[in-house]
Amino acid sequence: MMTAVILVFSMNLFGCMASVSRLIWAFSRDHGLPFSGVLSKISPRNKCPTNAVIFLTVCVSLLSLINIGSTVAFNALISLTTLGFYFSYALPTTLFAMRRFNQSNPINFGPWSMGKIGLPVNILAVAFCIFLIIFLPFPPMLPVDRLNMNYASPVFVAVMIFAVVNYYVRARKRFTGPIKEVSSETSSEQDMEHESVGPEKSSP
Repeated sequence: MMTAVILVFSMNLFGCMASVSRLIWAFSRDHGLPFSGVLSKISPRNKCPTNAVIFLTVCVSLLSLINIGSTVAFNALISLTTLGFYFSYALPTTLFAMRRFNQSNPINFGPWSMGKIGLPVNILAVAFCIFLIIFLPFPPMLPVDRLNMNYASPVFVAVMIFAVVNYYVRARKRFTGPIKEVSSETSSEQDMEHESVGPEKSSP
């Protein structure tokens, strides 16, 4: 039974490594991480961000060793991932909801939107994330001691402090936002080509 669980986790690991390594590469390409010049390189042999994959593998392997020294610290790290997920969901949703009230720079919605119920859904999503962000760091039992304490909140605060310090010391001088590899002129030309090709294909 344990072998089946290990196989499932192992197969899931490939997808996680692929997605997170691409996130590291993309953020490094935008000069948002330390050592961005190394992590943003694409290997000419396999056309993959090999440096980002190796960096992620080393970090995950080192973090896994925490379980040998302290199970409490390792559980805090696992709890931190869930806390970080909901914080990353709440932040863009909040900014998107605030953008709805900016009349000078309105949102250009795509072909599908939720219409009038979009804002209530945004508010509900933010409220749900705030609820989980507050209660996820709670300890699992009382009384609280050093063994059953949930250290996700102090670790989360430490990570946020590191991110803020990194931004003001280094990243704000280099990070200018996502790099666009396709210009608006190129995308408009492609749209015109698709529109011109479409009727020809549909004509008898």
